[in-house]
Amino acid sequence: MDERLRRLRAVLASQKFPAERWELLAAAEFYGADARTRAELRAIPVGRYSTIAQVAEAARVVARSAAESQTPGDGRPGVRPDLSATDDVSRPIVM
Repeated sequence: MDERLRRLRAVLASQKFPAERWELLAAAEFYGADARTRAELRAIPVGRYSTIAQVAEAARVVARSAAESQTPGDGRPGVRPDLSATDDVSRPIVM
């Protein structure tokens, strides 16, 4: 069993399914879920989930999508292109 599913099963053990996303969030808060599990539940799409496995799959898809969107085209995670050549640092910031 993967770690995400294990955590979700512990937190949502008493949750009746099917359940809406807001119900899952409320159950996690009531249970005292760790920050990572709460963040994963907040990230899943609004909707009705039939099983804990379906919740875990939605969280996995969201996490994978987020990781892929932060990886630049050259495949190096977390490395941003040098934008200094296009930044105009001579203009003052006006608020």
